[in-house]
Amino acid sequence: MDYKVRKTDFLIEVKRPNYQLSIYQPQQADTIGRFGSDLAPTGGRTRPIEALISYSFKESLKVLDCGFNLTFVPVMDEDGLTWFDKIHISDIVSIWETGKKRFVGRVTDRRYSSRMTEEGATRTISISGLSLGNLLSSFSLILDTFLYTADTFAGVEADQLMAALSQMMSAGARVSLILEKVYHCFFQLALKTGNMNRAGIGVKALIDYYIDFGAELASDIVVQYPIALSLYKTGENNVWSILMNIIDPPLNELFPRFDPDTGKYHIVFRRSPFEPEDWVKLYRNRIPISVMTSFDFGNSDGEIFTYYLVVVAGSPMTSHMAMVLDADKEYGKLAERDSEKWPIYGYKPMIIEMKYFDKDKYGAFEWDVQVRRISEMLKRWYEHNDEFLSGNIESMTIDASWWKGVRDPRIGEKLAFLEGEFYIEAIDHSWSYGDSMVTKLSVSRGYVYSLRTGSLEHAIPNPGRAANALVKKKIGIQDVAALNRVMGM
Repeated sequence: MDYKVRKTDFLIEVKRPNYQLSIYQPQQADTIGRFGSDLAPTGGRTRPIEALISYSFKESLKVLDCGFNLTFVPVMDEDGLTWFDKIHISDIVSIWETGKKRFVGRVTDRRYSSRMTEEGATRTISISGLSLGNLLSSFSLILDTFLYTADTFAGVEADQLMAALSQMMSAGARVSLILEKVYHCFFQLALKTGNMNRAGIGVKALIDYYIDFGAELASDIVVQYPIALSLYKTGENNVWSILMNIIDPPLNELFPRFDPDTGKYHIVFRRSPFEPEDWVKLYRNRIPISVMTSFDFGNSDGEIFTYYLVVVAGSPMTSHMAMVLDADKEYGKLAERDSEKWPIYGYKPMIIEMKYFDKDKYGAFEWDVQVRRISEMLKRWYEHNDEFLSGNIESMTIDASWWKGVRDPRIGEKLAFLEGEFYIEAIDHSWSYGDSMVTKLSVSRGYVYSLRTGSLEHAIPNPGRAANALVKKKIGIQDVAALNRVMGM
């Protein structure tokens, strides 16, 4: 069995940027507090580790789920101030584990709680927020009707963007180039309107420093049909929503992922990695059994689809027309049906709408070929939803460099577990005073895949038996009867 020394090893730093500056430099930001497992006394009444009683942070493919929480006891410094008084909204929180920076977030909420009991008062301070990767979805640009008229700078900026994109919007053009152009032009417009609200200048400085937009944008994804973008609307706009409309989820993925080597969030754009040639390229992680502390898994028929169809928004091909034509023998097979599940579940549609179709080019576009191809692909991706295993695997946080063949897992990669492979959708890191640091992976699409080609082969056979074998290896008991006694059976 693997054996390594494990210890609590983390550092949390809170800084206050100057949001009036157009360039962010961490060394010039005020340091509000540092909390770590190895910090010496700071001259106050308590060491930071004694004030901080827990922390957690999360990365997820769902950008709105990425956040953090710090919990303190309300100890006071020599001036009678607690960390509720010192840490403010919009402060920047950086978290290191095992010597590597893992997360950067922005404070969005503070809570002081007190509960009276017979033993006295129980008091805690909670500081929480969102990852800086989330800034792209929370940084909003407000355009009212007056600002967005053609003779204002907002209207001119939008027209200039459309002109610049006009050469990029034909079928076969690289989607990554469109995303980068939209991203940069959005902030050019935001900064011009920022003359009325300079706070946006400082947020843009944080985005420039902590977000590398072009690092992991797939260059092999091309526009599947002629598009005519209509990006900005009157009212609230944010760049993340605009980009998500362009990429055609769930066909493609767009998510921020923190890179410890660069200390920045990389924006990942790629085709959802469920085609065999994409799946086989994903990094395959493993968790040493000796540090695994708990797991759960299962499958359900809660998300079953029996009918797969793609329609193109803005074209005459509505979902109703496509279904009618699909039943016509002359056209046929615009949609994909699951003949095995249909008698059991009936009509369970997955209808994907591809946005921004250029209706002026409808006649020259072979829409039926594209619709069939993508419908077939969606069926391949999701027809085994009731067989895919999903769940959570929890382990003690380790320094991966100490373990042969082990690397820190990242969202959007795969995990070898229970004789199959799983897709990592979210990673939670946490620590509580007196306990070990913990890492929890949330995984999905557990199945047996070909290690050579990445193709789906079959459901994981007898996962209960595989789980029992893992437990036996973990606790060192090989005898089945002895294992049952230990497990209370």
